[in-house]
Amino acid sequence: MAAPRKRPRLRLRKPTAKPTRVHVPKTAYSRRRAKAATRAAAAEAADPDGARRAARPAVDGDLTASIVDSLPVGLYVIDRNYTILCWNRTREAGPLGLLREDVIGKNLFAVLPSLKRSRVAAEFRQVFARGRILQVEEETGSGAERRHYRITKVPVKNASGAVTHVITVGEDTTERRRMEQQLFTSDKLASIGRLAEGIAHELNNPMAAIASAAEAVLRRSQASDFAGLADAGELRVLLRIIEEEVYRCKGIIGRLSDFSRDPGVERDRVDVREVLDSVAGMLAHQMKQRGVALTVAHAPDLPPVLANEGELRQVFLALILNALEAQPRGGALHLTTRRAGGEVVLEFADRGPGIPPEHRARLFEPFFTTKPPGQGPGLGLYISYGIVTAHGGHLEVDSTVGAGTTVRVRLPAAPALLTHAG
Repeated sequence: MAAPRKRPRLRLRKPTAKPTRVHVPKTAYSRRRAKAATRAAAAEAADPDGARRAARPAVDGDLTASIVDSLPVGLYVIDRNYTILCWNRTREAGPLGLLREDVIGKNLFAVLPSLKRSRVAAEFRQVFARGRILQVEEETGSGAERRHYRITKVPVKNASGAVTHVITVGEDTTERRRMEQQLFTSDKLASIGRLAEGIAHELNNPMAAIASAAEAVLRRSQASDFAGLADAGELRVLLRIIEEEVYRCKGIIGRLSDFSRDPGVERDRVDVREVLDSVAGMLAHQMKQRGVALTVAHAPDLPPVLANEGELRQVFLALILNALEAQPRGGALHLTTRRAGGEVVLEFADRGPGIPPEHRARLFEPFFTTKPPGQGPGLGLYISYGIVTAHGGHLEVDSTVGAGTTVRVRLPAAPALLTHAG
């Protein structure tokens, strides 16, 4: 029997040939990059600090100064000794009008003695110590001269991270705050309007029931069995008073609903006499309480105006309320309507103390008011002016100190309606 054959052993041999290299041709861009890197490495080895300086783009000092001066906010820089080192042009044009030549190199608190040193110095110390931006809100002046500012203190650090200087930026936020307050007030007025409409709706039903009951009892009092009562006549008088007062309350509720309703944007032909009488009637109780005598004189041939009735109500209400507030201890209010060419003119004349000349130029500014705090945001004339001008009209004020004020509303008369025979 033949012996079995041996299987050959597999042996792994190391490759003798070298690995194949693939040549990728260099582009012009890659060659430039390589040369630049070589030069940078050589410069870094020879002078590390100089190489880093050379790598930075040159900064034009005049350009930097122009940028700082062009900022629409006031800016100044101080060191740890509160010495002023920078003072931009907006700071020069500020309320104090201090030129940089007069403040550079001087102590901040010597230049601005009105600063509350203890508080402001504490803010600077905080920024120097913590190295973080600090922002505060400040208020200056009072009444109509009140201004609001946002003050931001920014730390400036050196190469080692230590704070060496502080940049102070002051931004006047007065107008922004006024707009925010206006939006808040508008939203609050809208909420009050919705509340008033809900109250008017709830009161309307019981008032209607009282009116119906009073009418029924008054009709019953006409029967023969009432005639024998000793006080039948007085009873009828009382019932009529109840009926009249209930309907007067219903009228007030109806007008309250009109004012709380969104006026929309639609315009129609409106008789300003009817609107003015309606507003004056709603305020009749306030006039009586203040002792203000009301007189009304309407032109008989007054044409209608093309207007939004709800917005006209808002204007007339604001003007009458202003006249009443100007006469808290009694006086007179005279309302007139007349035609002047192609315009309808309404006048609201009171006998109040009048408006000082220095206030007249600001009457139509938002939130300008001479009333004590809490007695109105100062939006009445501002909103009225916007509504009247949006209708193509004009709002004018004539006032004499000690004699009273007349507010005049001019609105374009509506075009006559065309009639076709046939």
